[in-house]
Amino acid sequence: MVEILHGHGPRLPRWFCIIFPAAIELAESSGLELQFSDQTKSLIADISDRREKIISMEKIVDKWQNLPFLAYLETFQSTKYHVDQETITKHLSEDGSLFQSPAATAQAYMSTRNQKCLEYLNSLVEKCPNGVPQKYPMDKELVELSMVDQVQRLGLSEYFSDEIDYILRKVYRSYKVQEYSPKDNRTMAEKLYKDSLAFRLFRMHGYNICPSTFCWFLQDDEILHHLEHNYGQFTSLLYSVYKATDVIFFEETEVHEARSFSRKMLQKISATKNIHYDSIVIFPNLLQMVNSGAFILSL
Repeated sequence: MVEILHGHGPRLPRWFCIIFPAAIELAESSGLELQFSDQTKSLIADISDRREKIISMEKIVDKWQNLPFLAYLETFQSTKYHVDQETITKHLSEDGSLFQSPAATAQAYMSTRNQKCLEYLNSLVEKCPNGVPQKYPMDKELVELSMVDQVQRLGLSEYFSDEIDYILRKVYRSYKVQEYSPKDNRTMAEKLYKDSLAFRLFRMHGYNICPSTFCWFLQDDEILHHLEHNYGQFTSLLYSVYKATDVIFFEETEVHEARSFSRKMLQKISATKNIHYDSIVIFPNLLQMVNSGAFILSL
């Protein structure tokens, strides 16, 4: 653990900085004796400091954040941040969950005794008897597309060609009938990540897919403004958009605009030291990857 934290300290994702110190504090408050070396204690203190910075800088609910700070309600007991019952109840979803997080919803129920929270938790245990996922409901299509992407990255796609073809055909059918603009601003990051990943995989496998399936964000000035001013929180998202523009046709203006925008943001990220990354993947050679060329296809 020490080597991992020491090697990637500046790039620890936001969720880890929030949850990890809280887990240690919960264990200690429960009477567990935890023994750490001086080096590990220093690393833990550093992560705790980052959590305090997150708490001081973020609003409890940011409409742009896929998982706002309130979605980690179960960690609040170990912080100075107090959330009243009215605020918790106000942000419950129709299904009774708190941002579709089982852990946060369980804490919400203990804090408010709201019966809708309990109904959500009971239904989740019935649907997932072998283990409750981190977030529910999950976007099954995004999970499947990510599996296809990882298999291809590992160079194993030839061994799973039938499975890959089945997944892409199934997801492609849903993309032909969906609307492209997100209904809820909180889902913007997840939707754009998924749409850009799907676009790239569809193009690489010969599907006829319109650029507007992921370039819709270019038409929303508010989204562009938020990405431009908070680019450090969206490394994986911006890289997914950038990679989606690798395979383009001539005169696809939207795709060229998306490539230019995402490239500019990624170059800013690569030039910034000790920036906070809330990424799915660590990018050690980001600048080199951004400077790679695109494949221009002819019709």
